[in-house]
Amino acid sequence: MWWTEEIEGLVEEKKKKLYQKRLNTKRHEDKHAHLEIKRQTRRITRAEKNEMWDRKCQEINTYIGGRKCTEAWSFIKSVRTSGKENVQLQMVPTDRWVQY
Repeated sequence: MWWTEEIEGLVEEKKKKLYQKRLNTKRHEDKHAHLEIKRQTRRITRAEKNEMWDRKCQEINTYIGGRKCTEAWSFIKSVRTSGKENVQLQMVPTDRWVQY
């Protein structure tokens, strides 16, 4: 997976340490430090995700045309359906619909 210990550490530092410090002190330096770690976290996360997708695409390319073609298609199917399952919708009852 793409979630590594490095990303975990950056997220913890960003959320717990720097964001709380930024809110408490409201100094320009703290804001700058928080935004910098936020950028760095986003950059590393994007790189890890891209690297994971490159590995998976290489794996699929080796499967297609071979005996493991079914494994490639099952992975593709799981990717297509996983986005649908992760969406969590809160249904609004009809009596409260007017409020929204």
